[in-house]
Amino acid sequence: FLVGRWIPSSLPQMSGRYTVQVAISPDKEKVDEIVKQYRAAGYRVTTSSTSRGLRVLVGNEKSEEGAKALRKKIADDSRVSAPGDFVHQVQ
Repeated sequence: FLVGRWIPSSLPQMSGRYTVQVAISPDKEKVDEIVKQYRAAGYRVTTSSTSRGLRVLVGNEKSEEGAKALRKKIADDSRVSAPGDFVHQVQ
């Protein structure tokens, strides 16, 4: 199981929505477990394919500040685990 690390300078600046990436893994069964855990806790969860596997994304915020607040909520939520989560900007 791999937890992604985002380096802001590696992505072009774009406008759009923000999510919190909580995991990335080539193991679909592990991703399915994580998705199930977050959905059971009441979070909106999506996945997307990357060259490193499936990315697990939580939320769909209009602003970076909203996504940062969601990230803090996730970090404080004992029902889920996201040791390397980070805010991810999407178009």
